[in-house]
Amino acid sequence: MKTTNNKSGKSVYKIITERVVAGLEKEGTKWFRPWTNDNGAKGYAINHATKQYYKGINSLMLTGAIHEYGYTSLEFLTAKQIKEAGGTLNEGAECHLVVYWLVSYTYKNKWYKNEKALTQATGKTRRDTGVYSHAAPRYYKVYNLTDTKGVDSLTDAEIKKALEGTIFDCNTDAESVYSNMPKRPTLRHGGNKAYYRPSAHHVQMPTKKQFKTKGVEGDYYKTLFHELVHSTGNEDLLNRPSLTGFTNFGDEKYSKEELVAEMGSMFLVGLLDIETTEGDENSQAYINSWIKELKKDENEKDVLFASIQARKAVEYILQK
Repeated sequence: MKTTNNKSGKSVYKIITERVVAGLEKEGTKWFRPWTNDNGAKGYAINHATKQYYKGINSLMLTGAIHEYGYTSLEFLTAKQIKEAGGTLNEGAECHLVVYWLVSYTYKNKWYKNEKALTQATGKTRRDTGVYSHAAPRYYKVYNLTDTKGVDSLTDAEIKKALEGTIFDCNTDAESVYSNMPKRPTLRHGGNKAYYRPSAHHVQMPTKKQFKTKGVEGDYYKTLFHELVHSTGNEDLLNRPSLTGFTNFGDEKYSKEELVAEMGSMFLVGLLDIETTEGDENSQAYINSWIKELKKDENEKDVLFASIQARKAVEYILQK
């Protein structure tokens, strides 16, 4: 896939962060949730040509674009794919970015642009001792099917097949998420704080009754999911550096871990169609503190990191 020219000079990390920040400023953490049509059906962005759903940060950004632009289709295509399908792109159509990783290699201090170049020059493959890989994010442009003419949409059966067996094909309920989680942490209720203690692999939660003061039981599950996502970072599970590596609350690694946990919890809330009280003053203050940190240049890689790790955490919890 050919990369697009980045005329702004911004890094891919910076572009992604700015888009996510804009979404958070407009919709709060609801921006992380799946698109829902007028009939209540949930959906996630899909590549029309490959009939594959988008993963990680691309799922987040394209689903966010569906919300923002009011698209009625879940399907996206490149300009080339539109042409190959016999269609045309509407004038003024909005483009959206899809991120992928360009992997290069070094061997004996020499750089090779891909594995083919490495093998041709050295006879080595990426799995051989002494070969080091280096991944850098790149992007290309896609357009929503709504902004095209002459391209038939996928059938419901094709879309359903694309999501089969994935985290998007979720047939569990909120209460079963914890009970079905492999190597789940211990869970007790009591007190006024919710937290995960890595040393004991334990989650402590207030009672459900305490969350019902606002009349929305979903806040209990959102908080529980947040702590369960934290727990997946345990060294005996996914061994996530943002959890195992932080020493003080509020330090850089802890902030990254909080973003992972919040993305993951909102992802689960969206998958299970759980109602929460997002948008209250405390929630917005929390979101604003993120936005402030994400806007700092030194943190521009955090969104991409968090989206990848949150996805892995949700896949682990749901055993997908």
